[in-house]
Amino acid sequence: MKDYILIIISVVIYNSSFAQTQHRKLENKNRIIVHNLKVGEKVPRIFIRKIINNQFKSGYIQDFKEKLIILDFWAVGCASCVEKLPKLDSLQISFARRIKILPVTFDSEETVSTFFKSNKYGRRVRLPSVVEDKNLTMWFKHLAISHMVWIYKEKVVAITDASYVTKSNIELILNGGTQNWPVKDDGTIIDPTKPFILKNKVSNLNKYVIISSFKAGNINGLDRIGTIRDSIRQIRRNYIFNMDLLASYKYIWYKLGINLENVYLEVKDKSKYIYNPKKNLLADWQSEHAFCYESEFPENGLNYEQQLLVIKADLDRFFGVITKFENRSTNCLILTKKDNVYDNIKTKGGDFSIYKDGNQLKFRNCAISDILPYLNEGTEDRVIIDETNYKERVDLDLDITSPGDISAVNHSFEKYGLNINIEKRILKTFCIKEIN
Repeated sequence: MKDYILIIISVVIYNSSFAQTQHRKLENKNRIIVHNLKVGEKVPRIFIRKIINNQFKSGYIQDFKEKLIILDFWAVGCASCVEKLPKLDSLQISFARRIKILPVTFDSEETVSTFFKSNKYGRRVRLPSVVEDKNLTMWFKHLAISHMVWIYKEKVVAITDASYVTKSNIELILNGGTQNWPVKDDGTIIDPTKPFILKNKVSNLNKYVIISSFKAGNINGLDRIGTIRDSIRQIRRNYIFNMDLLASYKYIWYKLGINLENVYLEVKDKSKYIYNPKKNLLADWQSEHAFCYESEFPENGLNYEQQLLVIKADLDRFFGVITKFENRSTNCLILTKKDNVYDNIKTKGGDFSIYKDGNQLKFRNCAISDILPYLNEGTEDRVIIDETNYKERVDLDLDITSPGDISAVNHSFEKYGLNINIEKRILKTFCIKEIN
């Protein structure tokens, strides 16, 4: 009888142990390994721990699988993210149950709830928001916000910035259309201290120069243009990562102590050098005109400034241009003042901010120099000279909806005793001339 009981007990223990082993194997098989999801990948069953302003307080991304899902990674402290929320809210209302726009933030529930109640933009929206997020950010890594992830039919179909979230683009995806939008892939970190264009193909080379087109990714903790000395290999590396040609020249000369405020282009197509927001989305323009550059050569003893001039010479040669400084007669916008008009523009204090309110741009606690770039927005770069000699910070409400219309701009400035005139001046100018 004892032998019989012992056999029964042994069988029970064996069966229990076998069942646990099989369960662990099944768990391991079904375990989802978190990784940075790319366009085209299937989206796994991702848990959303906390959602506010929503029918349910938690759930899974698959709860919305019948809809086009647009995840908007944002933060309460991101002014541009906040300004876009009403537009996203309008799109959600317009497409109703066909889409789900879901803002996602690491901010606390208390912070976001207060924001939606008190902020002038937050009060206008009824969108839900994922709060205190850690999980979604692990699946969709990024550095800059807004970061928009498009999910349709359980697949990642696009990763963009907020400018791509438009009615026409949403309709394109819902109707099964194809898109060729540049991928916002700032979760992929590029290390410019190592070859990132040729990568492993340079092991036998001790000298090379190469330029490539725009590359997805981002540099973490380093400038987009730089020069690095490899003391072990006795190699000097120069690099540029995802910059357009004019921006590269401006950066190089800035590091050499010269601000390229005045630029003259003797070229066939100025749109290759200057971004026009009326014609392109910035990411589209950058994907077409930004480039990467890297060079390696034996250490030659040149200092940092000399290395930058080597980069400039390489760019001149690769892009077929001649660059030089000239004194040129230039049409300039001159900002002037009337006497004793500052009582109504001196700031009342508060935080520095620039934001749009209807047709007006509101400048709060700003320097005059903060305002000048907005006179160029949407136009070809013009030289703007501040001759107000006003050093205090200001509060201004300006209508600059048509920067090219000087009379309209002046009308907005008049109430502050300020004036814009066009005058010719002889200025030191950086000239770019195409050879062919």
